[in-house]
Amino acid sequence: MHPNGLIMRLSVLNTIGFLAGGPLVVQAETFPIFLSEALAANPQLTRDFQIFRAAAATGDKVGALPDPKITYTEFLESVQTRTGPQERVFGISQAFPWPGTLKLRRGAADAMAQAAHHRYEATRRRITIEVADAYFTHALVAESGRIAARQRDLLKDLTPVVEERVRGGASMANSLRIEIELRRSSDRAESFQRKLPATATALEATLGRTPGKNPVLPTAHLPRSPPALPPADKLQPGLSQHPLVLAAESGTSAAGISSELARLAARPSFMLGAKVIDIGDGGESPVAVTLGLSLPIWSGKNRAEKNAAEAELLASKASTEAVHQTLEVAFRMAYQTHLDARARLRLHDRDLLPPATEALELIREDYRNGKSSITDVLDAERVLLDLQLARATACATAHQALWKVRALVGDLPARITPTGTPK
Repeated sequence: MHPNGLIMRLSVLNTIGFLAGGPLVVQAETFPIFLSEALAANPQLTRDFQIFRAAAATGDKVGALPDPKITYTEFLESVQTRTGPQERVFGISQAFPWPGTLKLRRGAADAMAQAAHHRYEATRRRITIEVADAYFTHALVAESGRIAARQRDLLKDLTPVVEERVRGGASMANSLRIEIELRRSSDRAESFQRKLPATATALEATLGRTPGKNPVLPTAHLPRSPPALPPADKLQPGLSQHPLVLAAESGTSAAGISSELARLAARPSFMLGAKVIDIGDGGESPVAVTLGLSLPIWSGKNRAEKNAAEAELLASKASTEAVHQTLEVAFRMAYQTHLDARARLRLHDRDLLPPATEALELIREDYRNGKSSITDVLDAERVLLDLQLARATACATAHQALWKVRALVGDLPARITPTGTPK
């Protein structure tokens, strides 16, 4: 999708109020729009698809007979025979490998093409994870900036109260404290704003955009809460169908066929040909049929080829098992990360943020009435800010882990897994 089309689509969705309860401004539901753009334009996908195309064409090449050979011989000095002088010779020949060799070669090539296709599909899933990481990191930085800006504004609202207290005889230290804290808060908010271009550039790169040459990304808003995942035992079977597993299994099939080809390498190949000798002076040109046979007598070479093929087969089987283990570990870590992040979200929403918010309001009111110090207010402000930033971090982490799990087990919406292939 062209970037202008993406922005137009977001604008339309905002206009019609796609989300219940308010307009859509780059919420979780818009993430698939970004992902669709990435899957349509990411150059890594184009590369892997072209690798697959090249591998798919290999079967026709290795499964065909060798090109026939035509030879022409011109005698520098005619050879006199009783039927006339021999002046030139025309020949044609065709090589034939041992029966079954071509079929095995094609089978090995087709298996490698299947592996290339599975790796292409694996790249799609990896890009899903990369886009999720970049998207929610960008959203987290933007949300953190908004949280810090709100705290700065609260301190600005408190500044006149502090100044009034100072004019009423309170220590000048109160005025200095609020001024220092306001500057720190402003710097924190500006720091998050300074980070936004970098996170936006990282997101643009995963989308296949050229940073700086496309319309600016819409402002990201971190969704409030991620959905829960099904039980782990319901998702784990999907790992066995991960493209990397299927690619490794296809590689094992190709290695097994190559092992059989190595065994046939010790068998001879054949050559069938014909020659016509041109006889001058109107003589009758004789025709000869040629039958050739290769002699694979170098046992050391044949044995080395067989040993190499067997080693590649064992390595491929081990690679398949390693892929299974790697995916299993990645799944378990992402799933537990998601559970932990959601638990932290519940803790913040239920037990931490409500009392911290209430405590800040009470302390600010007490300060206005002379019942608490500026230190109490600033401490309460910091606690609430830290809790809000921690909640935002947990929310972004939960979304990232959610999409990683979904990519690993293949639980992705159809609208972001198009079956079409890049041109």
